[in-house]
Amino acid sequence: MLRPLLVAFAFLTLQAASFAQAPSPAQVLLERGLSLLESNYYGFKAIDYAKLETDSALKLQGVCAGQSVCPYSAGSSVLDETLASLGDGHSFRLNANRYAQFNADAAGAKLPIVGLKFDALPDAPALVITRVREGSSAQAMGLKRGDVISSVDGRALSSFSSAAEATSFITGLEFAGKPFTVQVSSTTQSLSSTSNGATLERVVTLTPELLTPWLPSYVLRPDGIAVITFYQYLTGNQIAAKVHGYVRDAQAANAKAVILDVRGSGGGSAFESLASAGAFMESVGVRFESKFGSGANVFENGAITGTGFKISNPAQWTGPLLVLTNHISRSAAEYMTFFLQRAGRAKVLGEPTAGVLNTSTTVSPLPDGGAIAVTSGRSFTLDGAAHPERIAPDTVITDDMVALSKGRDVILERAVHILNQP
Repeated sequence: MLRPLLVAFAFLTLQAASFAQAPSPAQVLLERGLSLLESNYYGFKAIDYAKLETDSALKLQGVCAGQSVCPYSAGSSVLDETLASLGDGHSFRLNANRYAQFNADAAGAKLPIVGLKFDALPDAPALVITRVREGSSAQAMGLKRGDVISSVDGRALSSFSSAAEATSFITGLEFAGKPFTVQVSSTTQSLSSTSNGATLERVVTLTPELLTPWLPSYVLRPDGIAVITFYQYLTGNQIAAKVHGYVRDAQAANAKAVILDVRGSGGGSAFESLASAGAFMESVGVRFESKFGSGANVFENGAITGTGFKISNPAQWTGPLLVLTNHISRSAAEYMTFFLQRAGRAKVLGEPTAGVLNTSTTVSPLPDGGAIAVTSGRSFTLDGAAHPERIAPDTVITDDMVALSKGRDVILERAVHILNQP
C-alpha cells in the first residue's frame, strides 16, 4: 500500500488548490498505479518508492496545471513515464484497447481485427507486415508478409511519433469495427530470389471481423521442414495443445526437421510455455519466487505436476529443431526458447530477445479501463540458477525488415539452409 502521510504530502499542492474537492481522475489513476506497483513488485530493480511517489506527484502537478479537472490521460502519461524510469520491461501500462485484447486472448474470446501484425521499417515512416492471419480480411485482400504500409485511413505514418503509436491507432480503428483504408506497397519477387522485383502501390480497404485469438500455425514446406509459428501464449488450454497436435502432424508427414518461429511473439501463461516446450523434450520445469512465496512447475508425461493442466495425447519431436527469435520475442516466448536451448534440444537463430526472461508479471485493472502490468516474480531453473535476462542466440542474425519488404526473410532462409545441408 502507499504510505498515507507520503500521499498527503505528495499531492499537497494539488489538494490545496481545491481544498476538500475530490481527487482528480488523473490523481486517482496515478495513485492506484503506484499502489499496485508497491504492493506487487518483485523484480530485480531497486525502487525508492518514497522518491518515486513524490517525483510522480510533482510531474502530475505540472501536467495538470491550469486544468479545472485533470483527466485520466494525464495520470496515465505520468504513470507511463514513471514505469519507464524503472527500466523493467515487465512493468508497463496497457491502454483500454490493449487490456481488452489481453482479456479476450486470455478468455479465447473474439475481437474485431483485420488479421495483421507489424514491425517498424527502419529509417522510414512505415510499417512492415510481419504476419497475416489465415482467413482474415487482410488475407482476403491479398496482403502478405513483407508488404509495407505508409498510411492508414488517410493518415500518413510519418505523423506518428513511433511504430507503437501507429500500431495503437490501427488497433483503435479495428475496435471501432468499421472499414478503413491502408496505403500498401508490395514486391512481386519470391522469397527465394535475391534480386529486386517490381513494386505495386495500391490502396486497400480492410474490414474488421470478429475473430478468435491468434493461435500457433503450422506449415509443412515442400522440402519437408515443418514450421510452427507462435503469436502469443495467453489463450489457456489451446496454445500447447495446438503445438502437440502439430508435432503429430509433422511426424505423420515424415518431416525431416521442425522450426519454431517465435519472432514477434508475446507473453502469456507459463503453463502454456512449459507444455509447448514439452512437445520437444521429456521433462521441463521452472521455479518462480514472489513476495508471497515460491514454487516449481514441471511438465512431464503430458501434465504439469500438482496442477490440473494436462495435454490430451501428448507428442514428442526428437528430430532436428531450430528456434527463430527477434528483439520483440518476449516473456513466454523467451521461456520456451530458453528451456529448449539450455537443454541442448534446439539451436537458436536470430536476434537477442526482449529481455524479460528472468521475471513474470501480474496484470491489474486501472480506473480508466486500462491496466498496469507489474513485475511480480523472479524465475529460476529447477536447480536454483537464476534465468538470464534474455536469449542469446547461438547464431546472431538481424531480422532485417528492409530485406523482408523486398521479399526476403533472412533468418528463415539461414535456418532452412542449415537444415537442408547434407
